[in-house]
Amino acid sequence: MKEGDRMKRRWLKSAALILLAAALAVGLAGCTGPAPKKTLYKIDFGGAFPDERDEYAAGETVRIKIPLATDTDYTFSVDGENVMPEVSSKGTHLIYKFVMPEHDVKVEFSSRNSMVYIPQAPEDTEGTLLFDYYEAPVAIVGEAFYDEITVNESEGMYFINVYSGSSTEGTTTSHSAYWAPDGLMDELMRAVKKHKMAKWNDRDGVGMTGAITVVKFRNDDGDYIRVTSEHMPEDGQSAFNEIYSILSGAVAGAEFIR
Repeated sequence: MKEGDRMKRRWLKSAALILLAAALAVGLAGCTGPAPKKTLYKIDFGGAFPDERDEYAAGETVRIKIPLATDTDYTFSVDGENVMPEVSSKGTHLIYKFVMPEHDVKVEFSSRNSMVYIPQAPEDTEGTLLFDYYEAPVAIVGEAFYDEITVNESEGMYFINVYSGSSTEGTTTSHSAYWAPDGLMDELMRAVKKHKMAKWNDRDGVGMTGAITVVKFRNDDGDYIRVTSEHMPEDGQSAFNEIYSILSGAVAGAEFIR
């Protein structure tokens, strides 16, 4: 075989191998397809930071920049865990950073004037009972649990106490205390008067099955009145719903003590 023929055969063989490799590469690319998109998790800012991006992939660093004001204290937490800030190089901003986990998170942010006096809450936030809301399921198999929200006065200050526990065992498993907002008792008593709850026990009533709701309050003479869902007017549940809405809304916006 002539040398020219040998060179031509080698060239054709090399070209064929290159074409085969290219075909294999294209075929493999078609099998694997595009890289899967990363799963994005949401941040619930609770109305704060409306202009911030609220979706991140796990492992990404979230960075929130806040203008720094004098005489102001800030708190920033992610799922209840406080995040300490860094100060920007020019000292004009606070920068809060955290790594996005593999789930949605809730961010809570607040600021307050550090020059405003905040009274020290007493150890006993239960003091004198002013208002009581209690609810629990009844006639169920197994252990039942209750929820209770009270408004109390102690040492001239007003507090909300939130309890939960076993109504079957009569035990309390959790107790949280909050500062009661101004006007809370006035709002509650307006609901009591609107639904004429002070007179429920003086008239015929109907009962609700499956659960019991109890509200306890003071009349104008300072005596306690206790009304329940076991003896209420036909529209009595709307009164309980309104009172629960007032109390739960107050808790949501109240400052936590312990």
